[in-house]
Amino acid sequence: MPVTKPESVPPRFLAIQWGIAVICSLLTAAVVLFAGGVPQQPEGLAFSVPRLLVTAVPFLACAAAVLLLLRALTGRSHADRLAAWILRPAARAGFVLPLAWSSIVIGLLALCLPAYHFGELADYYVRVRPLVIWVGTLGLQILVLLWYPRRAEIRRCLQHSVRESGAVWRTSAWTLVGLVVLWILMVAVVRGVSTYEDYQYEAGVPILTLQVAASVLAGILFRRIVEPRFAQHASWMDRWAFVLVWLLAALYWARMPTPSSYMNPAPRPPNFEIYPYSDSAEYDLQSQSALLGQGMNYGRALDNPMYPAFLAIVHLLSGQDFKANMAVQGAVLAILPAIAYLLGKQLRNRALGITAAFMIAFQGGNSIAAAAVINSASPKQMLTDFPTAIGIALVMLTAVNLVQRRDGFSMPAIWHGGSVGLTFLIRPTGMVMLGVAPILAVLQKGSSKRWLRILLLTGAAFVLFLTPWGLRNELRNQDAIAVYLSKIGLVNRTRFRDLERKADTNPPVPAHEQSLPADGSGPDRSLAPRTVLIPLVVLKHLANNVMGSILILPTSPVLDDLQHTLRAPTSVWTRSWDGSLGFGQILGLLLSAAFLAIGGAVLWRSTGLAAVVPLVVFVLYQVGNSLGRTSGGRYLVPVDWLVLLYYSAGLLAVCEIGAQIPQLRSPAPIMRRSPGSRGMAAALLCIVVLGAGPVLVDVAFPARYPQGETTSSLGKLRAQNALLHAGYSLAEIDGFLSSWKGVSLMGQAMYPRWFSYRAIAKEAEGSLTGLGFPHLEFYLIGPQQGARVISLFASSPVELANVADVLVIGCRESLSGRVDALAIVEAETITTMNSGASLPSLKCPQALPVCDNNGNCQ
Repeated sequence: MPVTKPESVPPRFLAIQWGIAVICSLLTAAVVLFAGGVPQQPEGLAFSVPRLLVTAVPFLACAAAVLLLLRALTGRSHADRLAAWILRPAARAGFVLPLAWSSIVIGLLALCLPAYHFGELADYYVRVRPLVIWVGTLGLQILVLLWYPRRAEIRRCLQHSVRESGAVWRTSAWTLVGLVVLWILMVAVVRGVSTYEDYQYEAGVPILTLQVAASVLAGILFRRIVEPRFAQHASWMDRWAFVLVWLLAALYWARMPTPSSYMNPAPRPPNFEIYPYSDSAEYDLQSQSALLGQGMNYGRALDNPMYPAFLAIVHLLSGQDFKANMAVQGAVLAILPAIAYLLGKQLRNRALGITAAFMIAFQGGNSIAAAAVINSASPKQMLTDFPTAIGIALVMLTAVNLVQRRDGFSMPAIWHGGSVGLTFLIRPTGMVMLGVAPILAVLQKGSSKRWLRILLLTGAAFVLFLTPWGLRNELRNQDAIAVYLSKIGLVNRTRFRDLERKADTNPPVPAHEQSLPADGSGPDRSLAPRTVLIPLVVLKHLANNVMGSILILPTSPVLDDLQHTLRAPTSVWTRSWDGSLGFGQILGLLLSAAFLAIGGAVLWRSTGLAAVVPLVVFVLYQVGNSLGRTSGGRYLVPVDWLVLLYYSAGLLAVCEIGAQIPQLRSPAPIMRRSPGSRGMAAALLCIVVLGAGPVLVDVAFPARYPQGETTSSLGKLRAQNALLHAGYSLAEIDGFLSSWKGVSLMGQAMYPRWFSYRAIAKEAEGSLTGLGFPHLEFYLIGPQQGARVISLFASSPVELANVADVLVIGCRESLSGRVDALAIVEAETITTMNSGASLPSLKCPQALPVCDNNGNCQ
């Protein structure tokens, strides 16, 4: 690089620089000196000695800048030794340039970092913060001074970038306009359709600004340092990068603590362990029944067997401890960022893969930490959302291979169909992924015969993947297709029947209508035909899905932590959010939308139709969610990370401006030799074996309890012996066991929780509804073909281990299916209903206790 002479910098430019330095230094000194007022000091001084010492730094810098300004104004800038030293090549490369960039980064951090990050030192940080920001402005001035002699070269580089990538920037501009118009329309839909929605939840889990910066830095460093060193071993580099990304994400997710949430409430007596609840408990019980030798879901039909089968394997590896289970699950599900690396590499380059992988890993960690704050899903919850994301990632990876290959399409088509089958068996909504290949066939210009063969192979692989589980259901005298049709019917009955006369309860009541009668006899403002409301409600859910996915991107440069981001006064992570944004949020959203637009344009220019695959998958899945009248929250998890893929591409493209701009032309299609019939047969056989995985788990375990009449007789015998031992007469026992409502059940106790009256009064999460007295409750699974909910009146915690073999003697509650236990027998221990000094009578229904406001129960 040629030596840059200081004479090449005109005196006027130096004078402007020194003048700016004078102004910044004076302002910084004033802010530091007068921040927080002027308190009277004990020594009689107006200011403390530490404050005066800190203020002296910008004052001295101001004095030095004044001298340099005077020298520049007198025309002696050529003799300015400071400018000459800064512009020397050795000083610039070895010290000045790193110093300038470091100062800028530190100044930006101080500008954007809130004081609460420093805890007890927050007050000191507030006082020193202006000084640090001032250092950043000095670094920026030094950088401008270094670039000024190269301004012509920089201008030529930017002009060359605009000429080479003009189509990209034009596409980005039009895409940004489209995104803005789309957002306005979505806000209008959300506000216009004012029906209250039970299954409309908040925005997806956000990724923080600092995490975005770290991800982009990781991608740039990988491209600048790692990739050149291993360029001759590209295949091995990709394999090791895949493994390392998976390993880092697995360590990050597995080591994070599992907070309590709705799906896994806080530990309660008697064992003080975390147990799943609601949907999580349902999935886990389906897997537990397989471990008991009854088959998944107690041998009944199941529409999503893949995840319970996975949970059964997790229990085999880590036992019945919830934290250990979720650590193993989190480590396995951490393959999602690794697949995202492969996807980013296929769409553009390895830098995009690394950046997207890091962002997805950070977002997954945020979802774990935010589980108790927002209604979402995390890798450490027993839910199907994250596993579905992995299936969708495989669907996209195989679809990209379909588009990019011009030869040898049979293998990608087979694996694509198998990936759709895998996603479908994880979550039935995954069936919409069957539309990916047909849409790509319509969009891509090519041979119709080729795409017809692709569609046939995809459909065949999909059917083959589902065949083993379908045969399992048929062999057990259950219709394999009816279970899915019944679920569609259930969605229609429970989600759309109420739209015939849906009351408008969401918007606030205007002032002139607040005097209407409280019985609702006023005018009904929402009488609309069902055929009109259904499309509007579906459209509202689709808008909420898209908006919630985009809002995972940062909308503010402030480096807030996750808790402050979610609980800020202007937070969008509330179910009552109506689409309104503050001015600062609008600017941040526009910036994020600009990066999305640039990312989409760059990927389109780089890989053509393959860049559309994530968008097609995103839209198809969100439409499927909306047709089921669900949106937001954990329903976004399977596809909201696709937004990060385009976002990462846009950020990297912007970072490459000013550096060596890469060629954005479409790469040559991947040409590979078409596999023979043996290779296709082997691939199809592999698809069948993978699809048979849930069936193998379903039949792999021996029966723990005897079946049929033997179980009933054994249960009655054990019940008789237990009750005799407890002090009941033989006549009472025979009369009780012969009655229809009297039951004796054997099985495994799951998730025992004891609730005091205080917990019931506060509606503690995880408790049975309708029980207003202290009680022990748990699920009982065993030979009775299903999970029974057991409740036992107990004024104090009752010792009962999780997964313990128990005998329950009680009364069947006909309406809810609950069993009100009279006695629980675990091994030789008998626990009876707490009814004072006397034993409870063997009669059904039981006389359940009634508690007053002070918790005194009778």
